[in-house]
Amino acid sequence: LEAEGFKPAKTMPVGIMVEVPSAALTAETLAREADFFSIGTNDLFQYTLGIEREDASDSSYGLFLPPSIVQLVQTVAEAAGARKKPAAVCGELAHNPLVVPLLIGLGITELSMDASHIPATRRIVRGVSYAACRELAAKALKLETPEEMRELLKRGP
Repeated sequence: LEAEGFKPAKTMPVGIMVEVPSAALTAETLAREADFFSIGTNDLFQYTLGIEREDASDSSYGLFLPPSIVQLVQTVAEAAGARKKPAAVCGELAHNPLVVPLLIGLGITELSMDASHIPATRRIVRGVSYAACRELAAKALKLETPEEMRELLKRGP
């Protein structure tokens, strides 16, 4: 770039997309090198559950939230948080009104979504307390079935 007249930054943050269970399960190791994490929930659903991507990207799938997905997100968020690095979620979960408080409680620091979802998601984020989100996450991490998760998330923080 310098040869072409551009002056790149001396350091450029390098992050990792977590889209497969193996990346989530090794997040602590990856956090030593990555400057940030972005969890691609549509792909994480697909590869964790062995389902078609179209099923994982269906806008109603947030009501089907298996505890295994919650545990993987928490593993990544914890690893990032321990090293004071941001952990983002992109995909359908990032703007699901029932799931956003859970993501906050798990330690997710950024949500990535289509611009059309930002106003509603902003209202959700501003309308919840961090303590209530942490309590919701603690309860969610003890659940065993998607049905239990759905009922918990419907009650909200």
